Amino acid sequence: MTASLDRDVREEGMLTRGLVRWVEGVRVRARGVLGATAVVTVACLVYTATHVGINTSHTALLSDDLPFWQEYMAYAEVFPILDEALLVVVDADTAARARDAAEALAGRLREMPDRFSDVFVPGGGEFFERHALLYLSVDELENLSDQVAAAQPVLTALARDRSISQLADLLREGIVREEQGLDGFADLGAIFDTISHAARSVLEGRPEPVSWLDLVSGGGMGGDPESAKRLIVLAPNYDYSDLLPANEPMRVVRAAADELELADTLGARVRITGNVALNTEEMITVARQAVFAAVISFGLVALLLGFALRSRRLVVSILTTLFVGLVWTAAFGTFAVGSLNVVSVSFAVLFIGLGVDFGIHLGMRYAELARDGVAHAAALAETARSVGGSLVLCAVTTATGFLVFVPTDYQAVGELGLISGAGMLVSLFCSLTVLPAILSLDDGRFAAREGAETSWPGASRFERSLAALSLSKPRAVVGIAFLSAAAFALVIPSVRFDHNVVAMRDASTESAQTFDDLLADSDTSPWSIDLIAPSLADAMRIAEELGTFEFVERAVTLRDYVPDEQEDKLEILADLAFFVPRFTRDD
Repeated sequence: MTASLDRDVREEGMLTRGLVRWVEGVRVRARGVLGATAVVTVACLVYTATHVGINTSHTALLSDDLPFWQEYMAYAEVFPILDEALLVVVDADTAARARDAAEALAGRLREMPDRFSDVFVPGGGEFFERHALLYLSVDELENLSDQVAAAQPVLTALARDRSISQLADLLREGIVREEQGLDGFADLGAIFDTISHAARSVLEGRPEPVSWLDLVSGGGMGGDPESAKRLIVLAPNYDYSDLLPANEPMRVVRAAADELELADTLGARVRITGNVALNTEEMITVARQAVFAAVISFGLVALLLGFALRSRRLVVSILTTLFVGLVWTAAFGTFAVGSLNVVSVSFAVLFIGLGVDFGIHLGMRYAELARDGVAHAAALAETARSVGGSLVLCAVTTATGFLVFVPTDYQAVGELGLISGAGMLVSLFCSLTVLPAILSLDDGRFAAREGAETSWPGASRFERSLAALSLSKPRAVVGIAFLSAAAFALVIPSVRFDHNVVAMRDASTESAQTFDDLLADSDTSPWSIDLIAPSLADAMRIAEELGTFEFVERAVTLRDYVPDEQEDKLEILADLAFFVPRFTRDD
């Protein structure tokens, strides 16, 4: 048989001769090849399971050599808390509840320095407790001073006696003054509404303290509804040995909120967002959906193979070959890249969809020869001779199409191109090695059974009908194809580029929904551009120039966070201090 085979391939090209000899060698050593394949596959599975990582960082998508990434790194060195930070959004019915819930949660998280290196509450904390009034305008501060002065008798009386009876006497006096047409010391309607609300909250099991500052300043019960939202900025200590480093800090935040019973006591809702949270939840979603997509695509490929080949043995052989190639490709990706990102994790679906083509071509050609009664060894040799060269060419061109992405600055696509390109070559190798070995397990008796199982005239009639249509009416086929292309080309101008990267996320995740809520609120929107200037003067000049553009809502510098007209405000506050009695912190 070998001598006859040598004569048959003598006139063939070097590639074809090599393929035929390779397949013949695999056939002769089928059991040894499959044994070695099993060992390598198990080793690749273990290696991948123990070494593969998942990179959820936004820096994994683009090359570090890009200028704007380098600018970002410089910015992160100046403001490290903003680099890979978690944003915790605390919502409540009132501003007071949101403030209390945020302070309570922030205090609990500060007790965990091993998990969070920094916990910052914008607009909160000891600094703003002492200096918040300086951020009011002079007119607003004077108005507050007048209102506190009017309420001074009430505040003094409550400072002396904070009992319910004293409060009732004050309210009775206020009613009398209203009936007599005298100036009231406060808005009685707001006071009664607030007391009623506070009493109801006690009966509901979540007591809410009365904010006298809101009352005397005209803030009413809840104040501005949009103010009932507070932010906490966290700088977690990530464990990068974990597949999802941010998953544990997010779990700790939610556990702390549950432990403090913020939902029950203050009616507060705690949500987490920010780049890290978005990337983490996106990766969890992508990984889950990637596994789902790989399983579905594998099942669809199995159905397609069964429909086309009508042979359980041949379908199982091709699917086994495909699985082996997928495992080997995953091991290569783990070795070459190390950590998969949101883009490169999709290599499995690409491998299944494209890698199975080699097995389909080889399997259908082999099945055709088996139907015609060709012996197993000769059928394998003829399969390698007739389609092997074209499959090598297809594998090289397809791999090249993926590998051209490797030098790009879009690192995520480059890694996907590297893994998928290598996967095409792995799939070709497995199709020319593992598949012939499986088909040769029963020493050629497989071919006879294939001849009976794959005799399906329906497939042949369908193929002949489709080919006949193309040959008999070529002009009609070309015309329909041209008109279809022209119709679809008309739709191209309507394509728009969406620069909002959040639109690519799963809209059902908490982080994406919370991020959208922040975008809708101009006061808390994280959608901003950050610049670093050599000096404060330069920063103020740049901010002034940027503020002239229509697409810039506002441009601020560190100077904008320092209250202006402080001398005038301090004088007003000094006068205001005479009207405010001394309360202890427990008051």
